[in-house]
Amino acid sequence: MLYLVVQMAVSERKLFNMAGMLKAILPSVLILVYVFCCSADEHGCQTPQYLEIGTSGTVVCSFSVDFVSIYWYYNSDSSEGPATLSYENEQRQGEGYTSGEFDIRSDGSLIINNVLVKHEARFTVYELKVDKQLPDRYDIQVVTIVRPTPPHPVIDDCPTSPSLCYIPWRQQHQLICSINQARPAISLAWLARTTDGNMNITDKTTLVSEANTWSSSLSVVNPFMYSSHLALLVCQADDHSNLLEQTEMLILVHNKDGVISMFETKEVLVERNEKIQLHCIESGYQLIIWERISTKDNVTTNVMLDAGTGVKMFPSSNEYELQDGTLVIEDVELHHEALYRCTYNDGIREGVRSFNLTVYVNPIPGYPIIEGCTHDRYCVLDVSYSGILKCTVRGIRPEVQLEWRAYHADHSEMISFHSQQVDTHSNGETSDVTITAAYTAKETAERKLTVECRSMGPNSKHFSLNSKVDLLFPGFVDQITTAKPVTSETLSGPSFKTVPIIVTVCIIVLILIIGAIVGYRVHKMRTKQLPMFIPEVVPLVQNTDSIFITELKSNYENLYSAVKPIPFLHGNFTVHELYVEGGIEYLSKDKRKKIPWEPLDSYQNIFTHPELLGSRWIIEGGAGYGKSTLSVQLAYEWCQRVEGSFMNEIEIFILIRLRQLKGISSIYEAIKRFILPINSKFSVDDIKGFIDNSKSVLIILDGFDEYPDSNSNPNSDVFNIIKRTMLPSCRVALTTRSDYLPKDYAPQTKRVRLTGFKSRAQDEYMQKAVIVNGYKTMENTIKEWLQDNPILGDLCEVPLFFVMYAHLSLESDELRKCTSVTSFFRYMITCLHSHLRLKFRDENVDTLVLSENFHQELDKICFESLNGHSYNPDIEKDYLLQALGKEFVDQYLQIGIFREEKATVVSNEPGVQASDHVKTVYKLRFYHSLFCEWFAAHFLAEALDKTSFTSGKDNGQGMLTILEDLDPSELQYVYRFACGINPRAAKHILEHLKIGHDGVDAFPILCILEQVGNVDTIIDNVREICVGDDGLQVRDHDPIILQRSVVQLMDIATSKEITVSKLVLIDCFKLVDVTTNEIVLYSEVRIPLLNDVKQLMFEQKEREFNQHHLDEIFKYASNCRNLEEINFVYILLPYRINAEALLGQLAAKDIKVHWFPSESEYSLDLKSGHWQQFEGSTHVTQHEYSKVVTTFRALQD
Repeated sequence: MLYLVVQMAVSERKLFNMAGMLKAILPSVLILVYVFCCSADEHGCQTPQYLEIGTSGTVVCSFSVDFVSIYWYYNSDSSEGPATLSYENEQRQGEGYTSGEFDIRSDGSLIINNVLVKHEARFTVYELKVDKQLPDRYDIQVVTIVRPTPPHPVIDDCPTSPSLCYIPWRQQHQLICSINQARPAISLAWLARTTDGNMNITDKTTLVSEANTWSSSLSVVNPFMYSSHLALLVCQADDHSNLLEQTEMLILVHNKDGVISMFETKEVLVERNEKIQLHCIESGYQLIIWERISTKDNVTTNVMLDAGTGVKMFPSSNEYELQDGTLVIEDVELHHEALYRCTYNDGIREGVRSFNLTVYVNPIPGYPIIEGCTHDRYCVLDVSYSGILKCTVRGIRPEVQLEWRAYHADHSEMISFHSQQVDTHSNGETSDVTITAAYTAKETAERKLTVECRSMGPNSKHFSLNSKVDLLFPGFVDQITTAKPVTSETLSGPSFKTVPIIVTVCIIVLILIIGAIVGYRVHKMRTKQLPMFIPEVVPLVQNTDSIFITELKSNYENLYSAVKPIPFLHGNFTVHELYVEGGIEYLSKDKRKKIPWEPLDSYQNIFTHPELLGSRWIIEGGAGYGKSTLSVQLAYEWCQRVEGSFMNEIEIFILIRLRQLKGISSIYEAIKRFILPINSKFSVDDIKGFIDNSKSVLIILDGFDEYPDSNSNPNSDVFNIIKRTMLPSCRVALTTRSDYLPKDYAPQTKRVRLTGFKSRAQDEYMQKAVIVNGYKTMENTIKEWLQDNPILGDLCEVPLFFVMYAHLSLESDELRKCTSVTSFFRYMITCLHSHLRLKFRDENVDTLVLSENFHQELDKICFESLNGHSYNPDIEKDYLLQALGKEFVDQYLQIGIFREEKATVVSNEPGVQASDHVKTVYKLRFYHSLFCEWFAAHFLAEALDKTSFTSGKDNGQGMLTILEDLDPSELQYVYRFACGINPRAAKHILEHLKIGHDGVDAFPILCILEQVGNVDTIIDNVREICVGDDGLQVRDHDPIILQRSVVQLMDIATSKEITVSKLVLIDCFKLVDVTTNEIVLYSEVRIPLLNDVKQLMFEQKEREFNQHHLDEIFKYASNCRNLEEINFVYILLPYRINAEALLGQLAAKDIKVHWFPSESEYSLDLKSGHWQQFEGSTHVTQHEYSKVVTTFRALQD
């Protein structure tokens, strides 16, 4: 140290009076040296530091950028003698440097050119700074290391580096885990991973020294301390020196002893090329393994394994799939026939289930073939009273037995079968089975007997095979009573002259009798068994069915051939030319899933997905999401028999538009009036008969939200069908808006919802529709506009909006500037009128402008038609002509806002003339219900604009009553349009929604953001939302546009210097992008730094955050300007948070962290990283934490 002080003095040119100076400052120097020796500066050198033997290593320090000199000491007393090496004025000196053993980087860090065992020592460094007379001292302990190969624990009998190892357990066996040749030594522990956390099995590591390294090993004899059948074990290394790339290795141990004998086997039958699902466990699992045991050689193969690690193993092939514990085989083949065994552990109980899977093949044809019959029509054989009958089943698996018997039980005594011989011929995978039998019928039997060849035996339960044949016996004429034979006695009658007459009469009678008999036999041969086999012999009913179906198709053809994506386009499209499949999802039956709505691959799977099988479905979606279009697409596929479509299985398809059923309670009456042609000969009873007798019927009830009798006739056929108390075997799908579901529907009903157009669907539509119209070069431009305007991009996830946007954008780029629904719709209405103006001469333009801007009467009609919910009314044309004028109506028809439809009206009122009993009327309806809501919103906005903000003035209280009957959940767009049309109306609407009183709903935010640009009028409402106790919420099920609107609202609050009390993220948090300092939601919506938010809350039910998650969240939070508190609700967090630097940053900003795993409340000790009681300083013990974990798991179940 004295030597260093001298060097320091020289460096500062203070050599004069050195002796006196040293004497004066020596006590202070010693004190300072002691202080520096015993304390660590995080900006200096970290200790210890680990350097790998045999490599060039650096002892890294962080010195001041303006240091004067650096002095390093190695294995020597720094108080005397020169430094091992030094760095000053970019010059390196010292014995350590000249010998080549050491070097110094330009930042002062020490380089050991070749790290050896001897370098495991204490190094001392002094940093001399310009502005300090005394140097800073740092002591660093260097630890030399050797990394093991491989750089992770190794388990015997396991591959080198698997994600998960599996072994069947053998008694008297040991599991050995080891790490070879590491320095320093690494301790090991065997743990059992359970739902309660890792449970210790053993940690008594054996260490063996080998040439400056140590090899560690640890064995376990009994892995089933916490389970019986499956144990997930962890070999965990205590790697303080960071030698390993992976500190844990997992192994799933499977105990099969006694499994087969303990559990019964379920027989499962499946047809070849069908899909099969083998259900193992009803609720969630922790561990599961599926095995296949061959019935031929008893060889066991693992086909699927999941240890809850996020990695599923497929040891056998990719023919199998695991879905929530269920083994799925999409396309069953004959080689899949085997015994399948599932072993599972759900953390509380274990179990084993076995399934004997039998694959069957239906014969071709699907009935026994009777020799002598052609099976394209009913079979009748002319036979003797004894003979041979033969029938064959071809290409069947498994084999069945056959038998001949009398079809009617009371005929069994009239005919007997004997010498029945069955022959089987193998075709490899299938077999042909033939039975030959002799029969004997009694001569007293009826002239005709029905017999059948049918399957029997143990395998007959898999099939339903039988063929019938009528046997016609001879001798019918011989049994007819005839005249007595002529004898001598008869000839000696009263008069011989009468004999010729008698003979002549007898001959005539005999001829008549023979003629009658022959005629009768011909008649019987032509009409035999007509009642039993009408479809094959008499085509009358079949033709009637065909006519009925043809009439249905003629109506649907009118529907699917008249599609207009936007009103002003010339010509019509067929639905399949434009139909694009958007997003679709279904409500899963698995209530354990965090997100109950699961994606569905295609609308084709609505009726065939395993979780959606049944007879009742609700297809829901928002306005403009394509519910009716999907119904028309299904109609097209049924009419055209589109290859691969589910609709090919449907015999009768009924598409009913519920808006037409006002006052009509009979579904059959509705079909007759609105689907069949006016001149149809079918009665209501005929229609009922067709539906009742059909094997496969699909009925779509389209537009329940537009059903006029939804609140007035609960006993109508529509409601009985929905509740499945009528037509229970028919398949029925109901379409409706998501916010207008029936109050009462069958509990077996499956729910499906349309989620709109994502990027792929948008691209596909432009390829189909936009490019067809000759604007190919605009495709990329249109997509770029959506990317540049996220609000517009969110709006265009609604298919109706995107379709209009895609076509309107071809004419002007003004639409790209729209940032609200109101501005979007206003521009669209303007475009529609503009198209019509271009078609007229100049003198007509003024009239058109009037109809565009002055539509108050139409506004009133639309508002009165709402009836409390969204509705696209059918309005009689004569009424609108009288109310609006012919010119106005004609213009709106030409524009396309109105659509004209023809309807048949039946009147049963007394006094109505016969000619007026059935008449045709014309009705008008809007292109879409949103147009009706647009005009209704104008009426609402104008009425509210006349209302004073001061109660009691200008009839204000009375005017506000019009909002009481308007349900925001059902009339979202009316409210939003009104807010965008008139700021004063927006003020009243937001006041009506009672923001800040009974909790803040997300809907007012959308209303606020309709006020594009200036929000000063409603700034008080913005403040109420932001500063209220409930704060702002973002939920996973919120539409993306709503999630993004919350982000917008926070931007508005920041610009107006309003502090948001709280931001709650409910089941929507995905991750933190640390590169951009943004929170990313599951929807990919991003939340930038929260500069004016007091509290950030994460509410993620049944989710676990690990250390990595918390590091990202804390790093994000530490950069938020005014954040005061972070809360975690219903989330499982680690026992201890190991992030000293991040916790220090939170503490420096006084940010508190709270945890609410269930009913318990904890706060984070930012100094230690331990959780402590919410009110108090007692740290949570490991035992208490285990209880929290147990409670958390229980709530998940």
